[in-house]
Order: sequence, then structure tokens, then C-alpha cells
Amino acid sequence: MMRTTFLIILFFIFHSLSAQDKISKTDQPLFFFGLHFSPDYSYRHLINTDGQPVTQTVIRARDRIEKARIGFTTGVSFGWNILSRIQIESGLFYSAKGYKTNKELLVYFPPVSPGDPTAVKHVYRKKFLDIPFRVVYLWSGKRLQMASSGGMVFNLFLNQVLLTYSYYESGEVKKTINRLQDDIRKINLSVQLGMGLRYQLNDRLTLMAEPVLRYGLLNSADTPVAEKLWTAGLNTGVYFSFK
Repeated sequence: MMRTTFLIILFFIFHSLSAQDKISKTDQPLFFFGLHFSPDYSYRHLINTDGQPVTQTVIRARDRIEKARIGFTTGVSFGWNILSRIQIESGLFYSAKGYKTNKELLVYFPPVSPGDPTAVKHVYRKKFLDIPFRVVYLWSGKRLQMASSGGMVFNLFLNQVLLTYSYYESGEVKKTINRLQDDIRKINLSVQLGMGLRYQLNDRLTLMAEPVLRYGLLNSADTPVAEKLWTAGLNTGVYFSFK
């Protein structure tokens, strides 16, 4: 029953979209640029690069204590309407990715100093300059459209920091920041897939909202335990079109 209801809803959505005025290539501006912001659910996939059992043990231990964190991607895009329903898009974006650990209780051997923290939590922040190249296909009407997209993103590494939160019995929380100097890959490559909606306010302005998935294709470093960063976000923005 639920499946039938879902299919009926999809039918009416596509029917209402297709009933709108069709896009004419002559009515469509050739170029456009956009402003974007995407809150992201950010995490990593750990890879055992040497195949050793001890490396797999490290991965299992990290998977138990590490979890996703909220990051973001923001920047500007520009593109071309090469056909009435096909666009080529690129841009320049700043992204903050990473992950964090659970709050872990600390156990000490006696004697214990009253000034020692009782728990600790770590947050790994990794910052990139992203250059995407993607193809967008627009479905249905002129004003309200569905947009599916796919492409690649060049991730240029900027820096990574480790935030450590120390919790004390008194309730005090201290934060320390350390810049990590790990041997991380300076240029990475990600695949990006998205599907969302666009609403044309007028001939020049278009609003967009698009769930998007980005997944790293290359290992972050040449180490026994390597990371592939990924994010799932909601890319929102506004496009400005011009001839």
C-alpha cells in the first residue's frame, strides 16, 4: 500500500512538472553563476592498505570510537547552458570535512592528581579548496525543474587541525588546538552525485536545493591505515543568469 501511494505521488509530481511551459533554447541565457552553501554530514572510510591483521585491528578500534561530524561546503559556481536541458558547471569552493571521537572516560593508575581531566574528546577538522566539474540534466518544466547531476571534484588540501576537549570533575572544559603535520595527499579526487529541485523566480534568478553525495576516490595518504573522506549534504543556492 505504501509503495503504491509513493508511486502515485511521483506520478503527480512528474505530471505537474511536464505540464509546465517547455524550455526553449532561444529563451535560455547562455551563462550563469551561483552562490552556494551546503551543511554536510562528514565522515571517512578506513582502508587497510597493507592487508595485515594488526592494521585491521586498528581500523576496528577506530570505528568503535570515531563518528561523523557536521561540516560544510560553500563557494561560487559558474556554468554554461550548452543545450536546452544540459549544463556544464564548475566553480571554486571551500569545504570543512572530518570526523570526531566519542567522549571517552580516562582511567589512571594511582596516585591520581585531582587536576587531571576525567574525560576527553577529539575533533579532526580537514579543510580543502574544491574545484568541481559536473554535468547537470534538467527535467520537465520551465519554472520548476528537477535537476540530476554527476561529476568530479579536485580537492586541494589546505590544512588539518586536531581539537581536544578535556573534561574535568569540576565541570570545566578546556579546548586545545594543534595543527597536524601528517603526510596527507595534497591533491585528491572525489566523485559527486546530486539530484534536487530548481525554481526560476524570473529570467535572471533561480533558487536551488539539492541533496548531494561526495566520496573520495584516492587514499588520503600512503599509510597502513588510509582514509577516504565522504560527505552527504544539502547544496542550497541561487543562480544568476546572463546572456
